[in-house]
Amino acid sequence: MTCKLMAGDKAISELEYYSVGGGFYEWKGYTPPKKGQPKYPYATMKELRQHAEKGHELEVQGDERSRSRPEPHALLR
Repeated sequence: MTCKLMAGDKAISELEYYSVGGGFYEWKGYTPPKKGQPKYPYATMKELRQHAEKGHELEVQGDERSRSRPEPHALLR
């Protein structure tokens, strides 16, 4: 998509935008910021669980081993 700032019939500024997915946009000439490395890198779910088991304060959502469920009656309070 190209956006133009017009002054009458003349474009005084113009910029091209691109959708890169996930609700994000970039523009022509954009350089993404450097983000560094993750604190606890992993490539598999097994490695992520190992980080959680080491006490790195991680919780794997959907993993019944890493969270407790409230009793059904506790939800009614």
